[in-house]
Formats: sequence, structure tokens, C-alpha cells
Amino acid sequence: MWVLLLAARTYYGAAMVPGVTAAQGSGALSVLMRFQDHPDSDLGPALRDALIAFSRFPGFNDGEVTRAIDDPSLFMLAMSWVGVGAYRRALSDFDIKVHVVPLLSRALDEPSAYEVVSAHDATSITDFISSRAADAHVVSLGEAAAGEVPPQR
Repeated sequence: MWVLLLAARTYYGAAMVPGVTAAQGSGALSVLMRFQDHPDSDLGPALRDALIAFSRFPGFNDGEVTRAIDDPSLFMLAMSWVGVGAYRRALSDFDIKVHVVPLLSRALDEPSAYEVVSAHDATSITDFISSRAADAHVVSLGEAAAGEVPPQR
């Protein structure tokens, strides 16, 4: 039986990264994209090249190209970014649009960007307050509910 003991929760306001204020960033972002390989494709090396291209941008923390153990035709590109802004700036780069986005468009049609809500280092676990807007569940991308909507608490 596993028992998890938490002495205290550490919060950093609306920011999810210690030492970063809400004005500097909205929080850490994990990007997980899954791809179905085909026998005549070079998906593994192409994802490796995409990872190298993304790694050159400010705000990129780390990343991996992984393959499913149970299904060797299933790959995943996993990246960690300091925030959604850094990831979006990388996606808007001309070379990424031309050389990487066509590959990313082959990803399985499922959510791929996740905000970090809990993290564990070698000694403790930290829970973070979401930086999503309070109306994020009712307003879609490209719509505006108001000029500015504070994060949910």
C-alpha cells in the first residue's frame, strides 16, 4: 500500500514556476503529441529533428521522442516549456512553420498542451494554482469574453 504524506503545499500565486511572477509568465507547459507511424515512414528521425529545432528557442526546458513499448508504431514527442508564450513564439517562427508544422499536423487528433498542476522533485511535491482564465471552459480559442479575465482561484 502506498501512502503519500504532504507536510505542506507550496503555492507561487498565479505563476507555476518558482521565482517567476504572474506578470512574467503564466506557468509551465507540457506538450505531448502522439503519432502513428507507417512502415514506409521515417517518423522517428523526423521527430528527432523537430525536437532539435524546438530546443533552439528560449523557454524550451527539455524534450524526448519516445516509442510505445506495446505498440512500436506509436511515437510521442514530449516537450517541457517555461510557459505557453514561449511555445507559441517557437511555433510562430518561419523555419518551424515551414519545416516542422507539416510533421506536427500528422499527430493524432487529441489535446497536446497541458499546464503543470503538480510537480515532484527529489524531496517534495508542489501543487500549483491554475493560470487558466476563470471562463476558459466556456470561451473557445479565438473568442473574447472580456478584455482581461483573471485566473481562476
